[in-house]
Formats: sequence, C-alpha cells, structure tokens
Amino acid sequence: MGSPELAQYADFYADMTRRFGLTDNLELWRDISERLHQLTSEPEDVTYRDVTANGVPAILVMPADSSPDHILLHSHSGGGVTASMWQERKAVGHLAKAAGARALVINYRLAPEDKFPAQIDDVETAYRWLLGQGYDPSRIYYGGYEILTDDANQFAKRARAAGVDLELRSLPEGQHNFFLGAGHVPEIDAAVTEMGAWLRSKIGLTLSTA
Repeated sequence: MGSPELAQYADFYADMTRRFGLTDNLELWRDISERLHQLTSEPEDVTYRDVTANGVPAILVMPADSSPDHILLHSHSGGGVTASMWQERKAVGHLAKAAGARALVINYRLAPEDKFPAQIDDVETAYRWLLGQGYDPSRIYYGGYEILTDDANQFAKRARAAGVDLELRSLPEGQHNFFLGAGHVPEIDAAVTEMGAWLRSKIGLTLSTA
C-alpha cells in the first residue's frame, strides 16, 4: 500500500481527469494541464535562467554544486499538444539535483498550431545548441517521461534484445506523469534519487559530497 501522499497525488489526478471530461476545448485542456505544477515542491538550492536555444524557448536549470559539463535535455509531457516547460521545471530541478548535473527544459512548439515533426525539430535544434555551447555528446542525456506501462515494457523488451543497457522500475500505485510528485511523495522522491544515481553512472559523473 502506498503512502498517504501518493493517495493524495492520485486524487489530484482523478480530479484533473474529471475536468478534462467536462470540455473538448483545447485551450481549457492546456489550462487544466498547467495545474500539474502544483504537485511539485520547489527544490532547494536550484536556480533557473530563461534562455533561447537557437530560437527554442527553454529554461536552464542549475542546481548548486552541479557539474557545468553535464546536462539533461528534457522534453515536457502533453503528447505534443498540451503542457509546457513551466509545468515541469521544478520536477526537472529535483532530478537534475539528484544527478548532480544541469538541465535544459525546452518549450517545443505544440500541435495543431505547429504540426509534427515540429516538436522533434525543436528537440534537435536544442540539442545542436548544446553542442554549440561546448557540451560533449557523451555528457548530454535526453529524456522525457510520458510513456505508459505497456509501452515501457515493450520498449524495454526490444531495447534489451538490441543489447541496450537499461533498468525498468514500476510502482503499482503510481500515476501517469509520475515524477511530478517530486518533493511531496516519498515513493517518488526515492525514485528520483535512484534515477539520479543511474544517470550519474551513465554519463560519468560523481556527485559532490562537499
């Protein structure tokens, strides 16, 4: 059985789902989606700076004592039609702090105003901007988190078959957009700590203990 905080997280999500069902107006869906930032506490000792990555709006996330040479490139959730970098900057702050790296949270263009593959083009543009800033490709981690359980299991199966080194964890009581509960939900904090350690091991980074 999960913690009381995890149950509250589930209740918040159920209410949001109910609100989505009251309208088919995309602008209202986007407004409802932005409420998700309320699930995340502000991480301590993390600062932010608005930047433009070759035309792509972004937020540079800088935890204190983080490595300036390692960075996480993050795409927000929303299926390419809702959500934003502002919705997820705090959650990414928690993850970047756990990894001991900086992060770049991009605000890619949304459909239907900008049709696919505009979203992927913006990710590539931001990645190339990071290269232009001097980041070594081996020290850039790209990630998002909007993947469902069945999709994750299938992806893991195919990736392992291709020789990819990966770890897959799941929590039965977890919700979609799981890591947005960082700073509030014990199970999610534990998962973020584990993800940070895994990332450090993959990008060659030792967390400062000073």
